Amino acid sequence: MVKISVLRLTLHDTLIGYLTGAQDGRNCLIFDEAFKADPSRPTLSLITRPDFPYADKILATPWVRTQRF
Repeated sequence: MVKISVLRLTLHDTLIGYLTGAQDGRNCLIFDEAFKADPSRPTLSLITRPDFPYADKILATPWVRTQRF
């Protein structure tokens, strides 16, 4: 059985989403629907700013990476 940890991410009292991490190094950042839809959302990264040309596409899918911490 793989142990998974979940971290709730907020920025200035705004829910960004959830970061999950598994023992085997798999990590996934899932963005909250309200964060994605908010045109005045706080800046998490320059590529997630509402005025970035591909922000909607970038936020549409979870960010999945494999890296052990």
